[in-house]
Order: sequence, then C-alpha cells, then structure tokens
Amino acid sequence: MAINIEHLDLDDLDWVDDLDWVADGCPAEDIRKKLDELFASWVGHLVRGERAPARSHQPAAGVTNLNCELDTRRRRRAQYSAIQHLYGRKPSAAAHKVLDGSWECNDPCPMPTLEDFRMAWQPIFETPSIKDNRRPTCVGQVKWEIVSPVTPGQSEQVLTEGASSAPDPDGVKLKDVIGLRIGELCSHFNLWLLCGSQPSAMCVGRTIYIPKGSESSNALKYRPITIASHILRVFHKIMARNLMCSCL
Repeated sequence: MAINIEHLDLDDLDWVDDLDWVADGCPAEDIRKKLDELFASWVGHLVRGERAPARSHQPAAGVTNLNCELDTRRRRRAQYSAIQHLYGRKPSAAAHKVLDGSWECNDPCPMPTLEDFRMAWQPIFETPSIKDNRRPTCVGQVKWEIVSPVTPGQSEQVLTEGASSAPDPDGVKLKDVIGLRIGELCSHFNLWLLCGSQPSAMCVGRTIYIPKGSESSNALKYRPITIASHILRVFHKIMARNLMCSCL
C-alpha cells in the first residue's frame, strides 16, 4: 500500500513543478536525486546560513603549552569521573578520598584520542551487516496506519513539545525548523513516505562517544551516539508516535 498523491497538501507544493517523476514506494536513483534537489531548494539556505566555519588545525599565534593545558583538563575530568563512579558504588570510600585529598593523587587512564576512536570503531562501522534471509509469517493485519500521511497537527505537536538541543553538522537548529511553513514540512515528510526514501542529507549525522561507566583509555568502552538533523528528528518522532498508537 502506497501513499496516494492526493494526500499531499497541493497548495504548499509550489516548489514542485512536476510530480510525474514520483514512483510509489520505489527509491530508484533518479528518485533520490530529485529528492536531494527539492530538499536543497527548500532548506539549503538554512544550512548555508548556520554552518560554522571549519576550524583550523594550526595552533593560534602566541598560544603556548596548549597540549599541556588540554592534558590537564583531561586528567581533571578523568579524576572527577572516577570519584563520581566511586561515590555511586561506595559513598564512604569516595568521601574519605575527597577529605584526605588522595582522589587527586591517582593517575587516571588518559581519554582516547579521536584517532583512537577511529581505529577502534571504523572497522566495526564499515563491516557489512549480515543479510537476513528469513521470511517471517504474518500473524496479524498489516498496520498501514504507521505510514499514514503526516498532518499539520502532528507536526505542530512534536515541534511544540520538542526541547532545544544541539544541532547536527548541517547547523539547522530547532527554532529554524519551527520557523518553516508547516504545510511545506508535512509535504516533504509525505513525499519521503511516498517515495520510500529520504534526502541523502538526512543520512548524515554527528557521532559522539559516551563512556559506558567511568572514563577509560579503551575506545571500545564508549558508547557511540549519532545525532541526526533536527528535521529528521521531528520526522522520526511522528513515525514513533504512529507506531505506538498502532500497537495500543
């Protein structure tokens, strides 16, 4: 079952000159290219306006002992994390270490560098997924309502309840998404559902690493978290609510 084109808000589709190229549920290469073009013409100005300039890797003139300062900060962070972890397990032992000052005497493991994370995680991320050839038997009705056309009410509810957080590399902030025309936002979401694909810009994110416990020098003891674009986050929240409602 594909989303019919009549569900789209045609009054807000003035940025689409011809919809004959759309093939229901078929994310072919030409479809993906057209989606990328439409997406760039829609919010390209936000990306260009908000993107921060690339930082130079060359040290600024007059700055001395920068590496020493960074090492000191990392050591203090590691010490603070270690004492917090100890407090969670043994509050009395943590209190003794703070009172006698021994918490600063320990030489905690240095945090992994960016290169350490790359060497540890790149082979894992680039390993092809195991192909699942199973063909499960359908035990109930297909819940097509999960991919029902997105309505302005759904989008407004998610945008209203959304909390401001860090943008991903595209530089688009939540307030920028709120400033978009709600009809255009829904039309793009519905177009993604119709085509069975999303713009390639929505497949790019920023990955950060969160320690699973206390900070460690082992990069594999950190949990990778990828931050997606605010636009995609709104779309995912709408899909998640549809899924939740269909399962009740």
